[in-house]
Amino acid sequence: MATEIAASCPPEIAQEIFLAGSVSRGWADEFSDLELNFIADPIPTEEERNAWLGSIGADPIIPDSDWEPHGSQWVIFCYDGVWVEAGWHEPSQLLEAIEQILAGKGDPDRLAGALAYCIPLRPGPSLKQLRRRLSVYPKELRAASIQRELRGWRFPHYLAGRRAMVERNDSLQLAVLLLQDCKSVLRVLFALNHRWEPNFKWLSHIEDQLAIKPANLAERLESVLVGEEPHARVTAMLALVRDTLALVEPSEERERALAIFSEQINGEPESPGR
Repeated sequence: MATEIAASCPPEIAQEIFLAGSVSRGWADEFSDLELNFIADPIPTEEERNAWLGSIGADPIIPDSDWEPHGSQWVIFCYDGVWVEAGWHEPSQLLEAIEQILAGKGDPDRLAGALAYCIPLRPGPSLKQLRRRLSVYPKELRAASIQRELRGWRFPHYLAGRRAMVERNDSLQLAVLLLQDCKSVLRVLFALNHRWEPNFKWLSHIEDQLAIKPANLAERLESVLVGEEPHARVTAMLALVRDTLALVEPSEERERALAIFSEQINGEPESPGR
């Protein structure tokens, strides 16, 4: 279906097209949509895009103006009973965003992973250049990404606050912070493995992508996120982060965080002055 849509696209609507998301990775199921990406210079107007989409039977066509990263423009439409997320990108803006990510100045989000693991449907020079730039995960980015996540784990009172939220029955904020911790674990692990981050769905597939990881990663993430007993969820999170930190190369921040998590697990919270 993605190939069919790409073949029908006039060159003035997009010079290059690639398929990303779960379909490109071979993870899709009956609930999945299609993520199609169109590279165009210039990006066609909304009227031009809608005229083409209408001509191939897309209905409804819904502009997603709330999410336009990197200057991209997104549209959601239904094609032959399947929902499609379609993004239009200028090549210069994509390249600038990728250079920022490679320099450690941008959030890796899903752009790098989408490009690195995409299926070209209408290949061209811009897509070739972008994928070449992403063919190697830089060591400097690996170190910077890990250190960024470690900064949030070096404050004893910040971690102790998670247990306080359990006692206060502050379930919403606890869930927000535990989700943040789970994402940080995954970002550290993807950096350790020199792999670009996907959208953090499909935990079992994500675990298979990582050679360096704590044992039973997906199962442990699930226990943090959806466990029934709040104290157990916090303890599971502390242990998972500790085991992730143990895989990171020694540094002052890593040793500090590792000591804090170990003490929290042992029930001996460190005071902020120690």
